[in-house]
Amino acid sequence: MLAGALGLSSMGGTLATVFASRAATDLSGIMLSVAAGMFIHIAATDLLPTTAQVRGLKVMAVTLTGAGSVIIVSALLKLAL
Repeated sequence: MLAGALGLSSMGGTLATVFASRAATDLSGIMLSVAAGMFIHIAATDLLPTTAQVRGLKVMAVTLTGAGSVIIVSALLKLAL
């Protein structure tokens, strides 16, 4: 349940960033670099080691599903906006 809430809050943060970058076009590059840096930091320090320690396909499938959902939502936002 908490993982679902985290996923929804991540999508909410993504939407907020998209709308904020539309309002202030000169800040979009800075926002993108901060978001990318945070994503890489979290993936490198927490997500990947946890996935590597747990045996089984379920954790890997959930990790890949999460990554896929980010790609799909990004593509949908690009089409919608």
